[in-house]
Amino acid sequence: MERYALSELVSVVSMGPSEWRTWEKIPWDDEAFSERMLAEHLDQGHDLASRSLTWIESACKWIHEDVMHGRGGRILDLGCGPGLYAERLAALGHKVTGIDFAPAAIRYARERVPDADFRLGDMRSIEYGSGYDLVMLLFGEIGPFCPEERRSILARAAQATVEDGLFVLEVHRPEPLREACARPSTWSSRSSGLFSPDPHLMLSESDWWDEESAAAFRTVIVTSREVMVAREAVAALSIERWIESLSQSGWILQAIGPALGPGDKFVTIVARKPGK
Repeated sequence: MERYALSELVSVVSMGPSEWRTWEKIPWDDEAFSERMLAEHLDQGHDLASRSLTWIESACKWIHEDVMHGRGGRILDLGCGPGLYAERLAALGHKVTGIDFAPAAIRYARERVPDADFRLGDMRSIEYGSGYDLVMLLFGEIGPFCPEERRSILARAAQATVEDGLFVLEVHRPEPLREACARPSTWSSRSSGLFSPDPHLMLSESDWWDEESAAAFRTVIVTSREVMVAREAVAALSIERWIESLSQSGWILQAIGPALGPGDKFVTIVARKPGK
């Protein structure tokens, strides 16, 4: 997250989208940010960070019964957050490994689900291990990675999976993100929030990035001391392009279905690693 002096506010706000479109990440791995983000994950009043527990339980039941056919197995949960899916899958008899680079989320998951293996690290670089029957990457969490990183994650997931192992990937649909980017920028005031525990003003704006088929988001946070800027892009490829990426990374398409939660923001793809 970039930081500026208050005197630079006008120049920061006046930047056009071409100047702030980037694959830069929101600071999920920052200790204080991750603590505030954990509270958002656990808040049952919205689904901005995690779905409600009712929907998570439904998704885990579907994975267990329809994807794994009721058999326990080894599951790798990439971007596991505070282990909300891992907890329920472990209770259904699966051995779960979760990877996330938010320290507060991993601490919570380890305390909550001692029987699972939670690893603090970046899925772009951390070792996944091997021998998994299923890899899952849900809630559009692959979207904020640039094309090269996406291809690497898909390929490394295949390498970590046994022959005939499965991949459950939930990706953003382009249309909802395009619609979100068409909305005007907004200013709001907060007594505290995800980006700062102090009172602040916040400018939220977005732009559709045609050449990358992605939505670019920028949040400008103004406190009494400084100006902070958080930026993130989220890829929203066509289903055909996702299938092509999976195929190039060693996966065969098994099925395409609706989101694992309410609304139409996502599509769920199930792929299989072919045997020899």
